[in-house]
Formats: sequence, C-alpha cells, structure tokens
Amino acid sequence: MAEEFKDYDDRLIFEGINEPRFYGSADEWTEGTAEGADNVNKLMADFVNVVRSSGGNNSTRLLLVTCYCNRSGGPALDRLILPEDSNIAISIHSYDPYEFTSSGNYREFDDELKWQFDATIRNLKMYMEKNHIPIVITECGTYESVGKSGRLQYLNYVLTKTDEAGIPCVWWDNGNGYGYGAYGLFDRYGNKPYDQEYVDAITKEN
Repeated sequence: MAEEFKDYDDRLIFEGINEPRFYGSADEWTEGTAEGADNVNKLMADFVNVVRSSGGNNSTRLLLVTCYCNRSGGPALDRLILPEDSNIAISIHSYDPYEFTSSGNYREFDDELKWQFDATIRNLKMYMEKNHIPIVITECGTYESVGKSGRLQYLNYVLTKTDEAGIPCVWWDNGNGYGYGAYGLFDRYGNKPYDQEYVDAITKEN
C-alpha cells in the first residue's frame, strides 16, 4: 500500500491499524494490558518505518499511530511508546459516555453526560501538552435510536468542546441510518443525508 500511494499528496493520511487488540479476550474492549501494549507499540514502530522507507511523499506525510484498541483512557495512552518521527499524530476513538452513545433508548444529553465527556477531553489535552503531539478523534458518534434531540445535543456539545481543545473529530458512519446500532448520517445509495440537521451540525463553525 505504501508503494502504491507514495506519490499521492499530503491530503492522504495513513493509519497503521484499526483498534488493535486481543480478539475474544477478557481485555479486548478495555484499556488493555502491558503485553497488549508491547505488541501494539511494535506494530506502530514497524508501520512508521515501512511507510517512511517507501520514499516519495511517504517520507513526510502525516501518519496516525494508536494505542491499544484506540482507547482514550489513561492506561492505554500511557503505555503507548511514540515512534521517533517528526510528523505523526495519535488516532483515538471516543464513544464517551458509552451508556448514552450506544444506547437503544431515547435520552437527552444532560449535564451528567456532558461531565463524563469533559473528563475524556481533559485527559486527552493533558496528554497532548505533556507529550507535544496532536490527537485526532477518528471515531465518535451515537446510535440513531438515542433520538434526534439527544443526538443533536451530543453533536453540538462534542464538536464545540473538541474544537476548543484543538482536537479534530470525525463521525463514524457505518452505513446504517435507522435504529439500534445505526451510526449512519448519509444514505450512500440515495446520495443524500438521512437528516440534513445532522449534517448541518457537523459542518457548521463552532
């Protein structure tokens, strides 16, 4: 892949691996273990070395590395050993607070839920300031089944807070627009949004 795309310009960004974890283990969706972190750190180092050595624009393009399972929590990030490179950032996934974003129940995005999300942002900001490296939230979102009101509240709050923190934020669209487990915002077959208000919330200036 690095060889194939090495002449593409810097609008192309490579990410080493998505949610690296021990599949099927008790630690699969946690902050991981020291053993898991060691494996992920080796993968990240190899990824950076392979891409950089392929030449062309790959010698300087932005690369995204990650910790165990792309987790935003402290233990996973603290175990990440950053490759020695001048143009890397960290890819994090945040579905915080999980009991809201991945719920099948209608709910408002209230002050308690906002407080939980704020804690995630504080942790990421402290990590960036300590390690002098940018972070990108490459996945966030909610099920459609939480309801339109709560979903729009979440969108507006999350995008405002990440913008204030200087953390780019990307919605995870799984192509499913309706119901439990549906993160989709855009109908790829109809070539139109499922609901224009969601798109407006994402694309407006915060």
